[in-house]
Amino acid sequence: GVQVIWDGSHVVDVKIPDDMKTKMCGICGDANGDKANDWTIGESDFTLNEFGFSWTYAIDEDDASCKETCPNPPEVDVCPDVQTQLAEAHCKPLTDPTGLFKDCLSKMEEDEKKILLDSCVYDSCHLNDFETVICTQMAAMARTCQSTYEVTVAWRSAVFCPMECGEGMEYKPCGNICMPTCSDRKGVNCGDTDGCEEGCFCKEGMVFDGVGTCFSEVECGCQLPDQGNVYINVSRSCSPAFPLF
Repeated sequence: GVQVIWDGSHVVDVKIPDDMKTKMCGICGDANGDKANDWTIGESDFTLNEFGFSWTYAIDEDDASCKETCPNPPEVDVCPDVQTQLAEAHCKPLTDPTGLFKDCLSKMEEDEKKILLDSCVYDSCHLNDFETVICTQMAAMARTCQSTYEVTVAWRSAVFCPMECGEGMEYKPCGNICMPTCSDRKGVNCGDTDGCEEGCFCKEGMVFDGVGTCFSEVECGCQLPDQGNVYINVSRSCSPAFPLF
């Protein structure tokens, strides 16, 4: 089925099965594999604002920020040369053929590499933020490497773009998004999860609380009889009336 994955920060990734490709519509495009005809209406040219509003469901008249029109953003000033050079230096690791992403870069087309670098330089320069942008761009590139080229890149470290994980969790560059829970100890009842994702995952012997931390599976408690996946937390062994699941 359809999967919606949020990285907890910047990106929402929607995945669909192959048999649904070319049958989609909406603000995410038609999933026909051709980016050139996304954000267009019919056979017309690229029309980002018009396309967005063509899929408006309703306008919340009680929300002053929700309007029927959207002005084009102002023209962005050209970055000073010194600022551009600093941005290029910070973004260079993205396309370094001997760097962290070398195995993935070897499978990429040159124009794709250029788009990645240009995007990083543009954001770094205009936002005047080198550290945050390079982390965001590398995370995006790691996702592309994994999903498109099946190359896992362990690019983070304790001192470079570390990912803070909740209690009972640990960072993995490629982990199973279907984490174990009290009702699914092996983490298998999520359907076809199609590969792996970078993120925080439960440590061995832990189960996910559904919010952002993991705890020992022995704390799951007891399953209430005839009530499906409903549990009560207990500090003692479960009685025959409440057998440990």
